[in-house]
Amino acid sequence: MKLPSHIAIIMDGNGRWGLKKYNDRNKGHYYGLQNINKVVKDCIKSNIKYLTLYTFSTE
Repeated sequence: MKLPSHIAIIMDGNGRWGLKKYNDRNKGHYYGLQNINKVVKDCIKSNIKYLTLYTFSTE
């Protein structure tokens, strides 16, 4: 199977998830970062050339 050369991820909902599950937005951001670490490692192993992460929001 041919893999894409570019993957883009919109990180939306980490804070809301942490607030709902742990009553703490920061925990949501912490676990989101843990998942991004896994994604980056998998992209490197799979020779994905570009990874774009949209991580900033004003809300």
